[in-house]
Amino acid sequence: MKITIIGGGPGGYEAAIYAAKKGAEVVLVEKDRIGGTCLNRGCIPTKAFLASYDTLETVKKAESFGIKIFGAVEVDYPAILARKNKVMGSLVRGIEFLLKKTLNLKGWEKHRHSVTFPAL
Repeated sequence: MKITIIGGGPGGYEAAIYAAKKGAEVVLVEKDRIGGTCLNRGCIPTKAFLASYDTLETVKKAESFGIKIFGAVEVDYPAILARKNKVMGSLVRGIEFLLKKTLNLKGWEKHRHSVTFPAL
């Protein structure tokens, strides 16, 4: 059986793993990076930004916890962006590792917009 899965987000890469384990030859098509919109542009980047904001809000309330901060607390936007990119990159590499390990890939082929997984 041959299956083409469109979208390399959480549903797509999980479906690719499942189908390959069931013996199908799978082509996973993703227009950008594995992880799809959620990991690369949606949920995960938003949560990374929110974590920075939450930390700032906690620091602003530090005195109510008995902690005094001397000097100004500053937001470093380039550092926040770098942290977000680091989190995203780590998760993308983790998913790529999971796909390679779980599928025991012999034919991991990255084309311009697709990855082909042979049947197991």
